[in-house]
Amino acid sequence: ELLAADWTARDAADLVALLAHPDRRVRCAAHGELARRGAAGAQAKVAAAAPEALARRHAAWGLEQIGRRPTGAVRTTVEQAISRLLEDAAWETRMVACRCLGDLAAGAAVPAITILLDDPHPHVRVAAALALGRIGDHAASAGIVAALRRATAAGAPDPHLRHALVMGMLGTVGADEIM
Repeated sequence: ELLAADWTARDAADLVALLAHPDRRVRCAAHGELARRGAAGAQAKVAAAAPEALARRHAAWGLEQIGRRPTGAVRTTVEQAISRLLEDAAWETRMVACRCLGDLAAGAAVPAITILLDDPHPHVRVAAALALGRIGDHAASAGIVAALRRATAAGAPDPHLRHALVMGMLGTVGADEIM
């Protein structure tokens, strides 16, 4: 019943509340409708203060959808709101924030994402390396090389992390500089 209803008729406060709904389909529909409306402010508030990690992640995805369209002040607001999630207590949220910022090619987030190459959770480290590669900022290459050296020095590196670090390096320096 909830999913079949007219989402365009819902008010923004109702959609914001649905970002924490137990059903993933409802959360996706809510963040999608908020993104369609360009409600960056509402989703930024959820990303910053929602007690539920799922709501924060869906707010990040909605913000990413908004950030794909405009440039300027709205794009900056979106990137800043997602960047704050790089320090979230939930590893899943940090991972999503890396992915979103990488997809947006958010160059201003490179220093904060580079720090996550040392995150305690392996999924976050993988997402950080891939995000840095998608952003393509040459300044991130030193952090990626250092992370690759640490992973290799610790023994046989996780193949997923090694792949992500190599892809990150390729995106930041290019194939001709690697050879």
